[in-house]
Amino acid sequence: MTDLAQLKEITRMNRQLRRAERSLLRHFAAQHGLTPNQLLVLDTVTDTPGLSLSQLADLVQLNKSTVSTVLDGLLQRGFVAAQPDPANASRYQVTITAAGQQVTEGIYAAYLRALSSQLQLTDGEIQTIAAFLHRLTTRLKKAGPV
Repeated sequence: MTDLAQLKEITRMNRQLRRAERSLLRHFAAQHGLTPNQLLVLDTVTDTPGLSLSQLADLVQLNKSTVSTVLDGLLQRGFVAAQPDPANASRYQVTITAAGQQVTEGIYAAYLRALSSQLQLTDGEIQTIAAFLHRLTTRLKKAGPV
C-alpha cells in the first residue's frame, strides 16, 4: 500500500517546484513583453499547431474570450498566424510563426540557464529525475483521466 503521507509530501514538493517554475517563466516572459497567458498559448500552439480557438481554450483551460484576447495580441505582434479552417469556414486554425518560435525559444533558453544555475544538478541527477518522471507520466497516460 502506498504511504499516503509520503505521497502527500511529494505532491507538496511538486507544487513548490511548479510555483518556482511559473515564477521564473513569468520573469523571462515579461522581459520579452509577454504575459503568462501569452506564453502559455504560444507553448500550446507550438506543441499542437492548427488548433481552433475552442480547442485551444479547452487545452489551456482558459475561457474562449480570454484566449481570443491573448491571440489578438499575439497576432498583432506577428507571433502567431490564423488560417481559415478547411473543415469549417466559420473557424480558423492557429499556428506559430518564425517570430513566435524565436521569442519562445529565447524565453526557454534563458529559463533553462537560470534553472540550471539555481538547481546545480549533476548529469546523473538529471538522468535519474528524467527516468523517474518518464515512468510517472507513462503510468498517468495508461491510467487515463480521473
